[in-house]
This record gives sequence, structure tokens and C-alpha cells, in this order.
Amino acid sequence: MALAAWWSLARNIENSPVVSADFGAAAGGPSESRRLADADLPRAETRSKSVRAASIASGLAAAGEPRAKTVAMPGSERGLREKYLALEAAEPGYLAAHSQEWLGSPRPSAEKVAWLQALHKTDAVALLPWLEFTCRTHDPATSQGVSPAAFAADFLGKLAPGDATSKAALGHMAFDKDAVDVDLRRRAASTFAALADGLDLQTLAQALLYESDEALRAGVVVSLEARSEPETQLARDRLLAWLRPGSAAFLARQEDEIR
Repeated sequence: MALAAWWSLARNIENSPVVSADFGAAAGGPSESRRLADADLPRAETRSKSVRAASIASGLAAAGEPRAKTVAMPGSERGLREKYLALEAAEPGYLAAHSQEWLGSPRPSAEKVAWLQALHKTDAVALLPWLEFTCRTHDPATSQGVSPAAFAADFLGKLAPGDATSKAALGHMAFDKDAVDVDLRRRAASTFAALADGLDLQTLAQALLYESDEALRAGVVVSLEARSEPETQLARDRLLAWLRPGSAAFLARQEDEIR
């Protein structure tokens, strides 16, 4: 691109009136117009070389420079996250120390989601209790359509396969009828059932004794039926033998609606 720009500029200069002045001279000597053009030619060549050099240097510099990073808009989720990361960088431990103040106050939902994201990047150990805490809040959804509680629940679900503590937190959340939204409880119960080991399945069976939400119980059935590992087969089969009859009618209705 730099050479193309240089070539365009060079062609323009070569075809300019100064360089293409009248070279038709009468026999015996140059015309006045040619004499003037010749007198001015060195300066034109100097200008041409200068333009070429500047153009090439500019093109090479642009080619060697990294692309500028996009700047986060102030107040955007990304902008907020960067702001909180800067606070943590200036004072390590700041986010964990102020999480109660931030997540438990009537702040905008976008600020709470960005706070959790920043805390995850800087102190994953401190993050877990605040994810559990946020699952029990009832703030509205952000402009992205996700409430802080839903964001926290989804985050726990992503952490749970590789972290027993996060999996246990999902189990607690799934059966906290007083504080957690029922839709989040259903999702948490299904995820917990999909990951539960033998001991977890016993805990799940005990919790389901006091659970009346049909959708939650049916979600557990679907998750358990999708599993096939042998080490939990006996515990799964026992739990499914108890759950299936009560969930059969609900699941049949769901299938009819899908059709």
C-alpha cells in the first residue's frame, strides 16, 4: 500500500504543469517556456523526492506499528471491569474487601456483574462465596439480559465440573427456596444432578424429599438419565426409580408442547 501511494504521488508530480511544460522549441534554441521549466526542474525533482520519501516512511511506519487497542466505553461492562481491575492493581485485596459493600447495595446490575468478573481475574479463591451471595440477590437484568444472580449461577455451573466446592455451592443453591429464584434453582439442581457422585446423590435424594416443584424434579430426572458412568449407576438407578413415576406426567406434557 505504501508503494502504491508513492506511485500515485509520483505520477501526479510527473504530469504536473511544471514538468510537462512546452518542450516544443524552435530550431536554434529552447523556447521561453522550456527555459523556465528547465530552471524550475531541480526544485520539482527535490519536491518529488521529498514526497516519495515521506510517503514511503509513513507507510513503513504504519506497517510496523501494532493496531491500536479498542478503548472501552466509560460505563460499559468492559469499562467497569477495567476500572475495578485497576483498583485491585493499586491495592491488592481491594475487591474482596469491598464485595459486601458493592454486591449487597442497590447499585446498577452491570456494576455487580463487572465486579464479579474482575474478582474472578484477580482472586478466584475469594470469588466463590460472593458468587453464592449474588445468587441470592434479586437485581434486574443488565442491558445484556442477564441479572447478577443468573450470571453468578451460570459461573458456578462452569466452575463446578472441576471444583468440588463450587459443585456443593450449586447443591445448596438448588434447594434454598427462601432466597433463590425458582428458575435458578431448577438450573442448579439439574447441573448438580449431572455432576453428582455417589455421596452427592444421597444428599440430592434427601433434599428432594422436601421439594415440590415439578419442573425441578423433572430436570433432575433428565440429567440422571443422561448419565452412563458405572461408578454411580446403582445410586442413580435407585433415585430414578423413585423420581420417575412422579415426573412422568410432567415430562409427557413437556414433550407434547415441544411437538
